[in-house]
Amino acid sequence: MSGSDVTRDGVQGARPGRDAPVGASAGRRRRRRGRGEQPMVPDARFSSYYGKPILNKPTWKALDIAGYLYLGGLAGASSLLAAGGHATGRTGLARAAKLGAAGAITLSLGALVHDLGRPARFVNMLRVFKPTSPMSMGSWLLAGYAPLTMAAAAADVVGRYRLVGAGA
Repeated sequence: MSGSDVTRDGVQGARPGRDAPVGASAGRRRRRRGRGEQPMVPDARFSSYYGKPILNKPTWKALDIAGYLYLGGLAGASSLLAAGGHATGRTGLARAAKLGAAGAITLSLGALVHDLGRPARFVNMLRVFKPTSPMSMGSWLLAGYAPLTMAAAAADVVGRYRLVGAGA
């Protein structure tokens, strides 16, 4: 619209009744029932060039992941409880906690290997030490913590090398 389109009588060629509503009905819109918004474009279907899906289905099992996280936390808490029992002279508590930590970390390691599919994948994760990767750090912590926990529990059960077991 240009300035020449506007006259004293209004806009040339304008249809009457098409002005913006003013007053009480200004903000209201009429709704049509039974007619929703109709899509103009069909839903997109994503596939690769060869007709295969872009992303593969996840192979992990939720129970495995929850299992090794829970059991790893249980093993760590049991180790702290064993250290507390050892420091206060409660040998029965320390022994039970060390055995609990050893059992929990064994099951946690088993759940992790089961989640990965085969033990070679766990060993493959130990090729790289990457401090910014939670998976790398967790693998290295597990690889260092599990043998020490087993050594501590074995030394306590056998009754020999108690100083080495306490250090572990």
